[in-house]
Amino acid sequence: MSGSSSVDRVYDYVKRQIADNAIFPGNSIVEEELAQKTGVSRISVRGALTRLRYEGFIESRPNHSARLISPSKAEMAQIFEARYTVECRAIALAMKNKTPAQIKRLRELLNEGAKTDNYFSMPDYVNLNRALHFEMINGCGNSYYIKFLNELYNKCGVYLIFFDKSQSNEASKETHTKLVDAFEKGDPEAAAKALREDLDLVSF
Repeated sequence: MSGSSSVDRVYDYVKRQIADNAIFPGNSIVEEELAQKTGVSRISVRGALTRLRYEGFIESRPNHSARLISPSKAEMAQIFEARYTVECRAIALAMKNKTPAQIKRLRELLNEGAKTDNYFSMPDYVNLNRALHFEMINGCGNSYYIKFLNELYNKCGVYLIFFDKSQSNEASKETHTKLVDAFEKGDPEAAAKALREDLDLVSF
């Protein structure tokens, strides 16, 4: 098994554990246990943990095991506010570079969200929600915005999976539609308003 595929195995394993609620915010992530459960070396485990840390899923302190992030409600409110500020700017920039293929993909993602009327899975919603938002900002042309937002999306996702008790995405389907409509029209003010409504659906 190559080094990169070993790292990917551990990375994917930890993300599945998060989605399945098998590990919880604040839980320690022990290198030796991960190596045993995934059948890879501790070097590969460390590579995966570095990637997970870079992407905002885990945190570590000197002389302590890595652990799944466990932000307070006050910290999450700050994270969502920072996300709003950066994402508004990224969306406004990305509008200038939008393509018909991108608009088509955004409409497809909206349709996928509409198919969840008869069931609701928060992990599935988090993945779909992230895909839609990332599709919009990916063409902003600023790699730092993309990196920062990627980390913020991951932190928001962990919070939603473990602490948000929503049983439906009905409200977000409406805000997402407004957001995509504004993006397609190239209207940054309408997009900012729709994004505010969308993020305000989360309670702390």
